[in-house]
Amino acid sequence: MGKIRTILMALAVSAMSLATMADTNAVVATAEKCPQATSAIESELVSDAVVSRELKAELKEAVVAAEAQYKDRYKELKDAHDRFVNWANVWIGLLGIAAAAMGIGSPILQWKYINKTKQRLDELEKIATQFTMRRAKDSLAMMRFVWAEFLAHVQGGNSNVNGREIVHPLYRVAEVLWQACEIGDAHFLNESVNTIVNVIAAYRLVAPVGGTADNLFKTYVKKNRILTDSSDFHDLAHAMNGVSPSLQTVLKFMNEFGITMFGEVNG
Repeated sequence: MGKIRTILMALAVSAMSLATMADTNAVVATAEKCPQATSAIESELVSDAVVSRELKAELKEAVVAAEAQYKDRYKELKDAHDRFVNWANVWIGLLGIAAAAMGIGSPILQWKYINKTKQRLDELEKIATQFTMRRAKDSLAMMRFVWAEFLAHVQGGNSNVNGREIVHPLYRVAEVLWQACEIGDAHFLNESVNTIVNVIAAYRLVAPVGGTADNLFKTYVKKNRILTDSSDFHDLAHAMNGVSPSLQTVLKFMNEFGITMFGEVNG
């Protein structure tokens, strides 16, 4: 700011000098007309000329100094600009290389990750299916055991037989059918239905249709709405692609107790 102020002052002084020179010429012309004032005017002109030379010298010095400062500042700014451009070009190049690498490598890495994840999920699904099947088979085995105990108790003519004793065996039947439908394995579903058909046949031997025990069990189950308020409904006919004789036997048996969560049959 000091140098700029000096330049402006010098320019102002120069303008004043030019004005002074014009005035001097006018004075000289007047002096020629007025000889009596020539000496005084010449002395004044000499003094003004000296001042003008000094101002011009100062102005030239200020201009030179300003030019030197400008050149130094310009070089400094240019060097900083060049460093920034070089730095930016380096980073842009690196980013371009990284982007190209990601563009090529990312799908490969993602594909490997997806395959690895899929394999892991397949393994977990396989383990889960095996576990579910194992549990379903255990339920089927438990159903056989519960019905065997129940039928043995009824067949023994025990006077303490009551209606609620049928509840546990019926729950076991429903559990097996429900798990078979959830698994969706046709072989296990057919195995479960056929096993239940054999259980029903054994039940008919100890509790014939219309007999005292049979009526007692059915009345108790219907009265207490056993397995009738469940939301786990499964259409066995749909799951087994139609009503086979075995399935019809199972559905009819469950319907006689008022249980329709696996479908209904007529007759």
